[in-house]
Amino acid sequence: MRSRSTLLFLLVLFGCAAAPVPRPWKLELVTSGGFTGKGSGAITIESSGAMRVTTPNGKTCTRTATADELKRYESLLAAAHPEKWKPSYAPENRCCDRIEYDLALTIAAKKYTTEWISSPLPMPKDLTAIGDALVATMREHACTQ
Repeated sequence: MRSRSTLLFLLVLFGCAAAPVPRPWKLELVTSGGFTGKGSGAITIESSGAMRVTTPNGKTCTRTATADELKRYESLLAAAHPEKWKPSYAPENRCCDRIEYDLALTIAAKKYTTEWISSPLPMPKDLTAIGDALVATMREHACTQ
């Protein structure tokens, strides 16, 4: 009985796996504002593996994303519903030196854009996960030379 339950669980699990993300895809996150007015940088990642990171001071470096990084972003994109994202999650009052985030996602020929600020209005979990991953990757691969 246990083996049948396990088999059924695996069939359901793999049957519900998200469809692959159509290629090409590109994620672009640009920040601005904050105390300096320069934001905290920018990052672009493409399905080809091309990655570009820009520091708040404008220095840009390029590199190739690892297979694990691409797999992580493809997984996030497979679970995303960008057609449900609002154009903005920024409150009407953008006061007080908050960082502004502008995200553009292009999948095949379809482009989605949205924005938010630090301490945004409630955002969908899929968008929050993508934004958090991009910020972490941007910090991890900041130009150091």
